[in-house]
Amino acid sequence: MITTLLLALALLPTPYEPCGWFPAVIEGPIYPVLATQAGIEGTVKVRISLDGDGKVSAVEAASGHRLLADAATENVRSWVFVRCGEAASNIEFTYAFKLEGETYARPRTRFRYEHPYRVTVTAEAQHWMPSQSRPRGNGK
Repeated sequence: MITTLLLALALLPTPYEPCGWFPAVIEGPIYPVLATQAGIEGTVKVRISLDGDGKVSAVEAASGHRLLADAATENVRSWVFVRCGEAASNIEFTYAFKLEGETYARPRTRFRYEHPYRVTVTAEAQHWMPSQSRPRGNGK
C-alpha cells in the first residue's frame, strides 16, 4: 500500500516541472491550391526557434512535400507562443495535410491544433477545369 502511494505521488506533476510553450496567437494555415489540384497530401515536420518573447525567430522544414512544407513554414511564422515554466527555445511541429471530398470551386481549408505541436490541415480536392470563356474559332 505504501509503495502504491509513493508511486502515485511520484507520477503527479509538480509546480516546478517544466511544461513548455503554448500558442497564444494562432493563424489558420491555407492548403496550397496547386496541392489540392494535384491531390498532394502528407506530413510535414517543421523546426522552429523562439525568441524570449515567444515570437518565431527561425523556421526550417525538416521533411515533407515542398508545396506543403512552404505552406507550413509560412503559417507558423505568424504564431506567437507563451512559456509555461522552463522551456527549450526549439520546437518541432508536425503538420498533417489531408484531402477530403471534391470541389469545382475554391477549396475550403479547415485546421485543428493539438498540443503538443501538431496541426491537421484539411481541404477538398479541387478539380481544375479550363475556363469555358475562351474565345473560339469561327468554325470554318
